[in-house]
Amino acid sequence: MKLLTSALCALALAGPVAAASVDFEGLATSLNGQSLVVDGFTFNTTAPAEVRIFNDTPNPRTTYVLSCVPGDCQNALEVVFPNATSQFSMNIVSDEGGSASSLMLSFTTAAGIVTDTFTGFDSVSNTKDFYTIAGLDKATSVWLTPVNEPSGFGYDDMRIDTAAVPLPMPALLLLGGLGALGAAKRRRG
Repeated sequence: MKLLTSALCALALAGPVAAASVDFEGLATSLNGQSLVVDGFTFNTTAPAEVRIFNDTPNPRTTYVLSCVPGDCQNALEVVFPNATSQFSMNIVSDEGGSASSLMLSFTTAAGIVTDTFTGFDSVSNTKDFYTIAGLDKATSVWLTPVNEPSGFGYDDMRIDTAAVPLPMPALLLLGGLGALGAAKRRRG
């Protein structure tokens, strides 16, 4: 019985993993200046580029975000997460006229900058691929920089996983006390 009570208390204290995500479905094509906030995620770029939402609903690629100057969408885009995370995933879309190329990702973490390269595309436009990385140390943002990509990449369905907020100490003490009372009552009965 003590083992069961201990296991239930540990399970209650562990808490679930929370997730935050952003999907651009339903948004119209638009230029949004150097910064845009959607569902808690902040998207930044540097002038003269602008954060662009592109709605491509007739295509299977749907709606996505990218960084553009007129006629050129190969600019770097910073994504600031709503919470620090250890895991990040997204869909990467090769924009119209794209080519076989790669994407440099630079994550800002508690331990410093962590870089990764995505090289999943090996055909021209109308391509969508999935990217994921785990084991990040409290990443707060990522810079997405296309490499040798004439038309740039679009990004969609971003997701981060974050640990749930721990219970405050009085709640932990109350939970532990209730568990002890239950165990004592079972022992007497």
